[in-house]
This record gives sequence, structure tokens and C-alpha cells, in this order.
Amino acid sequence: MNSLRHSESWIYAACVTLLLGRSWQYWFWGTAFHATFPAMEIIAGSLFLATLAGLLFFRKKRWVSLALLASSVVFAGQFLLAFPQKGYQWAYLVEHGLAILTPVICMLWTSNPKAATPLARWATALTFLGHGIYALGWPYPTPSHFLFMTTEVMGVSPESAVHFLRFAGFMDLTVVVALIFPGPAKGLLLYAACWGMATALARPWAYVSFSTLGEDLHRWAMEAVFRVPHSLVPLAIWIRTSWEEGNRPN
Repeated sequence: MNSLRHSESWIYAACVTLLLGRSWQYWFWGTAFHATFPAMEIIAGSLFLATLAGLLFFRKKRWVSLALLASSVVFAGQFLLAFPQKGYQWAYLVEHGLAILTPVICMLWTSNPKAATPLARWATALTFLGHGIYALGWPYPTPSHFLFMTTEVMGVSPESAVHFLRFAGFMDLTVVVALIFPGPAKGLLLYAACWGMATALARPWAYVSFSTLGEDLHRWAMEAVFRVPHSLVPLAIWIRTSWEEGNRPN
């Protein structure tokens, strides 16, 4: 039972960091809503903070569940609006699976775990699929910021960065298979948790300079915070899966 509580705690932590980071983005840095409905950024940012407070202090209230659902709808709208700007690359939508669905996963995790765990698996698989496609450079080219972060964080040449990203992309797709077909490769969930945290922290590591520390942290710490679910959701899945396997009848 402790394992179940631990998995629930990590899911709540994932949702809190997502809402905190996205409210930060909506209030200070702008989103796809800015061109068509700028007031939405203030409204949605306030919604995210209210939902975050609800998770921390009023978790069992019905309005918190409704706010979580509304947050997922807003995130879906954000990425759909940005979709044309991204050249209609389907991998862009896919890689935001966790960004869109983490609030719904959080809403279901205690009330309907039979639905929450598969949804968490598929949302994580979508995110790692999108990241893997971009890291592999097919069918869409590898984003330049992937290469920049790799060279900055690892201190390697651009050529070596390309090779590393190809390997990382292959591992991302391996994680996708492990998520869709649960089995003996459960340990890949721990790899996903570690890699998800590493890619979140790569943003401030690569872009923050001591000469402009305050401004850079304001910009890039936000990006790390709202990517923390890429680590915590796979970790929660691993904990719950381990508990379920340990409690199966022989």
C-alpha cells in the first residue's frame, strides 16, 4: 500500500510542477494564445495556479477535478494553435502528450487507477515517441536547439552530438515499446525517469550564463520545471507496476 501512496505522490508532484511551470510561461513569456486571445494567458495562468493550490490543500474537492480537466483542455488548445506554426509536424503534437494529459492522469490516479495507469503509459509513450523522432532526425529534422544543448552540456563536437542524439532517439523508441507492451523491460521506465529529468535540466544547464544569471533563470528554469513530469510520471508508473506485480496471486 505504501508503494501505491508513493506513486500517487509522484503523480501529484508531476502535476504541480507542470501547472507551476506553465502558469509561469503564460504570465511572463507568452504562448500561442497571445496572437488571437491574449487575455487567455492571464485567465489560464490563474486557472493553473488555482488548480495547483487545490491539489495542495483541497485535493478531494470536486472543483479540483474539474479544474484539472479544464487545464488539460487549455493545454490541448495551446498546442493545437501552435501546430500550424510548427509546419503541421505531427511529432510536435505527439511530444506534448504528457503536457496535455498529466492533469487528467492526476485526476484519475486515485479515483480510477485502472484507467489512469494505461493513460499514463500512453501519454508517456507519445512524449518519448515525439522526442525520439526529433532526436533521430526522421521524418522531421532534428531541432537546432537539441544539437546546441547536447554540445553545451556534454562538451562534444556537433558531429558527436548528432551521433549521441541518434542513440538517444533509438532509446526513446525502445521506451515507447516498453510502455505499450508491459513486460520484462520494466527497467526501461527507470531509464525514462532519469532521461526525462536530464532533458528537463539540460535547458538551464545549456542556456543559463553567470553574466545574465537572473534573466536566464527566469526564462530557462521555467522550461525545466514544466518538463519535470517527463521524469516523475514514468517513475510513478514503475512504482505502481512493481506493486501490481508483487500483489498478483500465484
